Amino acid sequence: MIKRLNRYEHTHSVRELLEILRDNGVDVSDELIRIGDELDRYYVPTQYPNAWPSGAPHGHYTEEDARGAIDYANRVVDLVKSSV
Repeated sequence: MIKRLNRYEHTHSVRELLEILRDNGVDVSDELIRIGDELDRYYVPTQYPNAWPSGAPHGHYTEEDARGAIDYANRVVDLVKSSV
């Protein structure tokens, strides 16, 4: 983002970053925007032990959730690499 647009965007939202790229001419599909939304859902509750009403964060996610998030993250990284 910084290299392509010559600016820093202060956000942790994958969806927001993808939307900014799309608004600036990068071909970002609606599916990838949805993937950004999904990845955003993991940001806070996986980091903070008190983000859930009870139980540790790891107890709220499965191995399947983790594999899906890794796949989604790789898809976003692939887009970024191809856009530089």
